[in-house]
Amino acid sequence: MRRLVLLTVSLVLSVACDSGAPPATGADPKAADAKPDAKPDAKPDAKPDAKPSGDGPATLLVTGQVDLPGDQKLKFQAKLKKGESAYTGTMDIPMQGAKEIPLTGVTVSKTELSFALPNGATWKGTIADDGTIACSFSQGGMDMTCSMKTVDEATYADAGPKRPQTPKPPFPYETKEVEWDPSEGVHLAGTLTTPAGAGPHPAVIFLSGSGQQDRDETLLGHKPFAVLADTLARSGVASLRYDDRGTGKSKGDLVKFTMATEAVDAGTALDLLMKTEGIDPARIGFVGHSAGGVVAPMLAAERPKDVAFLVLIAGTGVKGTELHAQQTATLLKASGVPQAQIDEAAKHNEAIYKVLASDKSEAERAEALKKVLAGAGVAGPAAEAQIAMVNSEWFRHFLAHDPGPALRKTTCPVLVLNGDLDVQVSADQNVPAIEAALNKAGNKDVTVHRFAGFNHLLQAAKTGMPDEYPAIETTMEPKAIAVIDSWVKSKAGV
Repeated sequence: MRRLVLLTVSLVLSVACDSGAPPATGADPKAADAKPDAKPDAKPDAKPDAKPSGDGPATLLVTGQVDLPGDQKLKFQAKLKKGESAYTGTMDIPMQGAKEIPLTGVTVSKTELSFALPNGATWKGTIADDGTIACSFSQGGMDMTCSMKTVDEATYADAGPKRPQTPKPPFPYETKEVEWDPSEGVHLAGTLTTPAGAGPHPAVIFLSGSGQQDRDETLLGHKPFAVLADTLARSGVASLRYDDRGTGKSKGDLVKFTMATEAVDAGTALDLLMKTEGIDPARIGFVGHSAGGVVAPMLAAERPKDVAFLVLIAGTGVKGTELHAQQTATLLKASGVPQAQIDEAAKHNEAIYKVLASDKSEAERAEALKKVLAGAGVAGPAAEAQIAMVNSEWFRHFLAHDPGPALRKTTCPVLVLNGDLDVQVSADQNVPAIEAALNKAGNKDVTVHRFAGFNHLLQAAKTGMPDEYPAIETTMEPKAIAVIDSWVKSKAGV
């Protein structure tokens, strides 16, 4: 549920239901080490600021791929430019959501080139007359096959992942920037989409997954909220989507930020819409994805007269510790990790949960976590990074939070959508819990869709693992979009 990772038994695990970043699963440690996963604060192995040989082009654009262990292909793009005294360059790695990573050790001539990432991943190539490049790649003492070619600007711009569903103007509806200050020191900004016609229109407010997401919930070029907003606007439903604190044009303190704080921000978004001309204040609902599907019922429970309906996409119904434990086991099993290691990881995670739930001070928790991670074989900078992440207010609140009480007070119409290949929020674990809680609330208007073969993003997938996200061109399956569109229209009276 957070853009975090947790190390146990020397394996990299993702934390539950993060829609914002594909987790790096550590089922194959060698493959994980081989990925040129750029980190700007890493120490470069290559020599920076190398001088050009003088006969290279002013700008060289290249695309290529590295053949990783396990038959994986890592595609990349590099832009190399001649400066006054040296070449500089940047790299994009679409499958990792990385853009304009500064390169080191850039050298270019008419026939040769070389460059490196700050983590020491190094490329060298010999340029042929036809633009193909005989390429060699190395990282961490490993040499792997790679391929590159020079391309023109149009090809370079088109080399990124295809996202055909992303809406493109002209639009048959109005969009405008809106900004507001929910509390002292907090400033939120978003996009209000209003259908054609005088209104008043029903509306939805989008609530994103964990981590700091932008208003479109952008992930690896996918913009699911923009896609849904476009569909709903064409059907006569307005929407508000906004940047989370610390993202885009929104600002605010993140030190004490939790899902409860997110609910406060969402409440001010509801207040804003209820006072907006052209919006019907009696027909406003929330569409929450992943962690947003936890926050939405909090608003419905607190303000039953103001929230008209909820759409929960990959929402959760169990306590955070249960969710995280299940996700850890699912990801490791899907990655081929032996059961003994999965069991060992569970023990270390239980120890971490216990520390984080204690009333110790932040410093005391950090010391206790250091001991737990040391027992799992994690020490030094890696342990320090993990401690900083899991010891945060957000993560501690996530582990302790039980969505059940809010769901048991939710009486408005609810649409529940989950994919049976979702390895981040298990449908088997969470859908029955959500249904049971809503049933205890006496809610008679609950619609559930479990899509066969769909992942956490409601995309058709093969395994459901997050490493598939970059290669999937569909942002959200049309079948799922149609269900959302039809259901919202029926509940909003469109």
